[in-house]
Amino acid sequence: MSKFSNEYNINVDNTYPFNYRLTPVALSMFVQDTVARFLTSKNLASFHIIKDNLIWIIKEMNIDLIQDLPFWTEDIKIEIWVSEISVLKVYTDYKVYHNDELIAQGNILWLIIDKNTKKTYRPDKFVDKLEQIDELVLGPHTKFSLPEQKEKHVEITYKINQGDVDHNDHVNNRSYIRIAELTAPQGFEQTHMLKKLKIKFNKETFLDDILTCTAYTTETPNNFVHKITKENDSICDIETLWAERTDNTTIAECNLNLIKQ
Repeated sequence: MSKFSNEYNINVDNTYPFNYRLTPVALSMFVQDTVARFLTSKNLASFHIIKDNLIWIIKEMNIDLIQDLPFWTEDIKIEIWVSEISVLKVYTDYKVYHNDELIAQGNILWLIIDKNTKKTYRPDKFVDKLEQIDELVLGPHTKFSLPEQKEKHVEITYKINQGDVDHNDHVNNRSYIRIAELTAPQGFEQTHMLKKLKIKFNKETFLDDILTCTAYTTETPNNFVHKITKENDSICDIETLWAERTDNTTIAECNLNLIKQ
């Protein structure tokens, strides 16, 4: 079995406003779109299995950023494959390339659930279509864990709006990343770049829900734990690790470079 890949051109809506570089949230969107296209090629996309009242959900996601993400107008290639199938779980691993250089990699844990009962569905009947490639880019798939939290860094509340809701009528997983980003100090993303992102999704949320996101420091500098809750129920756990930016290009310099292209 060969790996599945797709290419994307970065438009301005996928970038930070201060440097035109692709955002991690947009990167996660492209990765999930690649998986969706792969499942479509196998007749296993959401619109195929909904006839059996089944839907795909993401339970966990890991993103490791190896170098600076590319700029607006540039292209990336995403390569994905099914790396492990167990009794209830399906893992896809992936790599992201820019000009044939590896810039990011990670994995996603998927479950199939019954849309009404929310019970996990065994993917046995799909195994013959989801051939496995034994390549694990982050090593063996392990149980999700978070580093020990130290001090509370900041806490915010967020009301779910229409832009957060996906075709399954619950909050899109990418919105939780955006909510966690809101806990960063003002200007933090201009001086730091995300290096690692780990997410575990625990419960669904819906339009008009009020969420609380609490960010904690850890023993590691620029390493944060973000806990998103609804009325004290755990909705989502996120770990982020940041590094100081080496690219200090100003927005004016970005504009000038783009004009020269």
